[in-house]
Amino acid sequence: GGMFSYHSINATTAALSIFTPVTGATTPNKIAVSPNGKYILTYKSANSIDVWKIEAGTVSFQSNTGVGGIVSDLFITADGATAIATVGPTINVMSFDSTTGVLGTPVAVGNTQSINSVAFHPDGIHFYAGSTADIRAYKFDKVAGATGLGTTTFAGNGRIAVDASGKYLYTLTAMDVYRSTISTVNWTVNTPTAVIPVGCSTTSFGLAASH
Repeated sequence: GGMFSYHSINATTAALSIFTPVTGATTPNKIAVSPNGKYILTYKSANSIDVWKIEAGTVSFQSNTGVGGIVSDLFITADGATAIATVGPTINVMSFDSTTGVLGTPVAVGNTQSINSVAFHPDGIHFYAGSTADIRAYKFDKVAGATGLGTTTFAGNGRIAVDASGKYLYTLTAMDVYRSTISTVNWTVNTPTAVIPVGCSTTSFGLAASH
């Protein structure tokens, strides 16, 4: 689309207000909100990430950081201290200050497959990268970056999610939802097995696990 917008939420009824377009938000198609609710990150077609400040019910542009390609997934870690953007086979790790909104220079972590999505484990240390060929486990460190732990071959659509318990990872094929058990020894996942036969195409859809 050509813009993004925001709504206020009625605390009693949970109803949304009429949307308010954000000025200057051109062609964003990925979005992440900081855990403290003060900042928004968006990716746009210019191969860069914009930082937006939320204050007194309004959203205003703050800064821009280049990431060198088309972003397939964008999120902020649960502690609000790190942002991750995947570009092709590369995981870009950036420091993020949830108090000031300052986004650091991307540090690239390589992968041999083009990544469709990334999901963090609830421990905030381990995460998973999904592609159409496999699911890869990583250990995250704010100083050292990401270290690969292992790969599980699986021909899905690359969309993954980790549940709130941290025991399972879910992924999709063209027709079904699959589940893997996460090892507490080496943090890799076993070969996914079908748990929800959807019976219709899920290729164009994302995936979210309950928290």
